[in-house]
Amino acid sequence: MIKKPLSIFLMIVSSLSLACMGASVKYAGDIPLFQKVFMRDSIVVIVALIVLLYRRKNPFGHAENRMRLTLRGLSGFIGVTLYFYSVNQLLLADATIINKLSPFFTTLFAVLLLKEKIPRIQMPALILGLIGGIFVIKPQFSLETIPAFAGLLGAVVAGFSYAMVLNLTNKEDPFVVVFYFSFSSVILSLPIMIFTYSNPGIPIFVSLLLTGVFAAIGQITLTYSYKYSKTSDVSIYSYTLIIFSLIIGYIFWNEIPDYLSMTGGVLIIISSILVYISYKIKKNKQAN
Repeated sequence: MIKKPLSIFLMIVSSLSLACMGASVKYAGDIPLFQKVFMRDSIVVIVALIVLLYRRKNPFGHAENRMRLTLRGLSGFIGVTLYFYSVNQLLLADATIINKLSPFFTTLFAVLLLKEKIPRIQMPALILGLIGGIFVIKPQFSLETIPAFAGLLGAVVAGFSYAMVLNLTNKEDPFVVVFYFSFSSVILSLPIMIFTYSNPGIPIFVSLLLTGVFAAIGQITLTYSYKYSKTSDVSIYSYTLIIFSLIIGYIFWNEIPDYLSMTGGVLIIISSILVYISYKIKKNKQAN
């Protein structure tokens, strides 16, 4: 009986942690991008490795799944890099809203690559979510929109990344997926970081460490949230990330998104609620 409330609580903790991760990235300011990515994922790698060794699991998973895990790692690295870039250039809330388009792209890639079917009731929700993204990005022929489009590309890549592991849920330990993703990011970012390394002061170094700490907490609580309840029951609560990012951006940087961004964020949240309702309707029909 307590599993679903616990799952919801863990999802909200995950959202708060990931919002704090974004704030830590933003606070680090002009520190080279790949140095931020390396610091984030090196800490996540250590945490995931400790968990897997404790469980006596192979961190690199089963041989038959490694191609999909590798694609997940490569695409995840690209997605995180683009997201960090957008966080540095945009309002924290705007970057977060754009990044939360990734579930919509996951659905599209699941249809294209995994031949899954989208219930008709979800189609308006997907369209509404993408319209919300357009409101936030505010596309125009200007260099000022590059960070927004980078964030959108990051959401697309993240959507592909999640689609790559949809059918690994019952085949690999979730921490194997987390380890593989973060390990790939560490390996790929390390050579660039070496050549662009900037020696941070103590406050910035602490913020870089917190980037990894918050990322690890966010990943772990997200993993256990999905463990204790079905994805369709708790994924809606992941959108509290937008609210937390809005609050943190206002408190620390006095950031207030414009009315178009706020409208886009509301549309994306409404679309996610519609998807949630469609899952509930489908579940009730199957139960009857």
